Amino acid sequence: MHIYLSINLKHIFSIAILSISFLLPAQNIVHTISKIGNQEVFINSKIEIYFSSLNNTIDIEYSSPDIPGFCSIVQAEKGRGYIIAEPETKDTGTYVITLNANSEIGSAQQKFSLKVKSIPESTQLYYIDPINGSDDNIGDYNNPFKTFSKINASSFNLPGGSIVYLRTGNYGKLVITKLNSSLVYIVAERGNTPGIESLNFNFSGYWYFSGIHISPLNGDGYYNTNYVSIGGGVQNIHISNCKIYGEEDINNWTTNQDWYDYAGNGIYSLGYNCSFNNNYILNTYFSVQISGYNTDVNYNIIENFGGDAIRGLGNNCNFNFNQIKMQLWMIT
Repeated sequence: MHIYLSINLKHIFSIAILSISFLLPAQNIVHTISKIGNQEVFINSKIEIYFSSLNNTIDIEYSSPDIPGFCSIVQAEKGRGYIIAEPETKDTGTYVITLNANSEIGSAQQKFSLKVKSIPESTQLYYIDPINGSDDNIGDYNNPFKTFSKINASSFNLPGGSIVYLRTGNYGKLVITKLNSSLVYIVAERGNTPGIESLNFNFSGYWYFSGIHISPLNGDGYYNTNYVSIGGGVQNIHISNCKIYGEEDINNWTTNQDWYDYAGNGIYSLGYNCSFNNNYILNTYFSVQISGYNTDVNYNIIENFGGDAIRGLGNNCNFNFNQIKMQLWMIT
């Protein structure tokens, strides 16, 4: 069953009343933890596996009895958190992970698999370091590029299946214009947290982005735009395990006008054969709008939105196991 959910700022007061009515009989409550889809990560890369409770008014302790040594749990406020996975070569394999959530009102549990993928010797590897790299380099581990423009150039031979490791730093407002022959993987390197201000795909295809933070806050601050935008005719774009947000703290936007002025849209896609899975989409206006076709939107957490959380306007699209929630606050 597919559900279309549309909530505007003027409906927040009604949401608050509805949520409070759900919370009154505390003895009958168990946590509703966001469903976690099965995960994949390359060796020597990094992903964040996000999870969240629908109840954002109490403290929740997350733990795992079988979490592998290359993973760690990061607790956050309001029932949120994430698992950092940073495997090395020796960690190749498939793991089943149990996530436990416990608080004063009850407990819940999720299980999911994490596949650590090896890299065939024939795979071409590239590295980008916006702080210490140079576009005059050859792009290997010890001589990384500085910007994304090198591998995005039409004259640069980028074989399908290549993996591009991003190191910590700001990559700016990326406009991807290259159509690859098959998927090229853009991943966060192990131990790094790369940031992109906005990500736009024009006349391009076969890109997979994973483990990236996408927000204007990676640059000079707020601006009202699409944080991830896929143009018409673009194909096979896949965004997973990324944090896409307009603001970290909702209390910084206290009025309707703040949302109109500063909150951009999370994902806007006119493309086809795309997927947006396992992402954390925080403090956006329209969080996800899919107007293309054959697109999957699964296992995402959407928190705080000024317009609609999900708008499914395309054909043959799937929307499964997305958790949508809003912080209760007063708009003046």
